[in-house]
Amino acid sequence: METISGTKALFVDSSPHYRKAGAALLRDLGFQEFLMASNGTEAWSLIKAYNVDFVISSWQLLPEMSGLVLLKVVRADAAFSSTPFMLVVEEITKAQVIAAGEAGVTDIIIRPFTRDMFKRKVDGTLKGDDDPQA
Repeated sequence: METISGTKALFVDSSPHYRKAGAALLRDLGFQEFLMASNGTEAWSLIKAYNVDFVISSWQLLPEMSGLVLLKVVRADAAFSSTPFMLVVEEITKAQVIAAGEAGVTDIIIRPFTRDMFKRKVDGTLKGDDDPQA
């Protein structure tokens, strides 16, 4: 897919297992350039240093900052305020969905997910689809 192949993605998760799985998924979907980070501080440094086009971050990043805090940091910087940002969660409450929406999340995906579900979410996020159920 042309949109994906030219997009520089960042996958952020504190779990080495999930980072490895994320790298395999991104590669499988056709991303040619992607970075990995294990925490929010490292992610923010990479976003600034490599001008990342798309962020996929676990909500549960510890210890420095959560994925939601990373999202807020990204949205507060004019250079990255419109960067597509997808949060990965294992469970989520209505209040968390509202908080993420108010912070400017582009989409949310709940783990576990299939490759096809991940692909639909990534495609929708990069195209700017407003329907999070896509």
